[in-house]
Amino acid sequence: MANRKLSTRELNRTLLARQLLLARSSDSVDRVLRRLVALQSQVPQSPHLALWSRVADYTPDSLNSLAKNHRVVRATAMRATLHTLLSEDYLRFRSALQPAMSKALRGFFSSSWKEINLEGIRLLGEEFMAVPHTFAELKAHFGQHPLSCSPEAATYAARTHLPLVQIPEDKLWGYSNNPKYVLASEWLGRSPQEDDGALASLARRYLQAYGPASRQDLEYWTGMTGMRGVLEKLRPELVEYVDKSGKKLMDLEEAEILPGDVPAPLRLLPEWDSALLGHVDRSRILPESYRKAIVRTVGRIMPSVLVDGFVAGTWQITASSKRVRLEVTLFAPVPEGTHLELEAEAWRLLQDLYPEARHTEVLIKRG
Repeated sequence: MANRKLSTRELNRTLLARQLLLARSSDSVDRVLRRLVALQSQVPQSPHLALWSRVADYTPDSLNSLAKNHRVVRATAMRATLHTLLSEDYLRFRSALQPAMSKALRGFFSSSWKEINLEGIRLLGEEFMAVPHTFAELKAHFGQHPLSCSPEAATYAARTHLPLVQIPEDKLWGYSNNPKYVLASEWLGRSPQEDDGALASLARRYLQAYGPASRQDLEYWTGMTGMRGVLEKLRPELVEYVDKSGKKLMDLEEAEILPGDVPAPLRLLPEWDSALLGHVDRSRILPESYRKAIVRTVGRIMPSVLVDGFVAGTWQITASSKRVRLEVTLFAPVPEGTHLELEAEAWRLLQDLYPEARHTEVLIKRG
């Protein structure tokens, strides 16, 4: 029997539902994080903006308090990039993701990575990072010791080969742009575990949050290669579909596929939002004609406006101590009434996340 073919709109509505973008969830932030697996956190405000678009009555303190209580961490995870995730998930998945970390090190230092003495760096780094330090301080520390590589390479090697987590601070977004790191064992009381079942569990969680998806999608999201064997272990739990081009997609057998005509509310997504980072082919949410406006150099994903479930513009916030401006740029004409819905969503964001601002402004324009 031929696999069911899914339309782009069916894939879109299914992704939005699993990413909690069809309706804000009343669940607690930790339950939402468990569902989403992790939130990309290259800049401190991104996970807060992502959660605001997904969780009813969200305030930054609801995430910040989890971080201060050691229940959530901001650390290097999928694709060797910063993520916010539950501490228990970090401890379970960090060791399994090490191949992605090693791949990133080889990519950044392709001409010299063989000169890097990882064991020496681990010994020096573990001793120094048993107490909180910034990466600048770690780099200076490496510069005081004879190494086979540059202090810059040694610092990146430590970032990718030591389980380091950021220390939260008393700031609106929970972290500064120059945070201190410490060994996970010092902050969480134990080190990441070696778990033979971790990758299969991670793949299952990925499909729950991003499926249906291909093996290549899973490899892209994790930053790993060779995930075919992991998916084979899950084969009894999976069902297969194809997309409009005939590409095979996998999903959990019990997972629901939504019809393409389900209404989708307008949403404001932050930089590097997870919904745009789960697939090689982003056409289920990002029209190809707008891809270059959203996907920039070195993989940067710009803030996005979703209209009828698809990216239709971008937005940015300019903030000073007492003045905040939210500016939206739409790529094309939008349906009647969208401007009013967009303006209401923008004002709600400013009121919820910037309550101290004395002057706020919303500007909507056509690109």
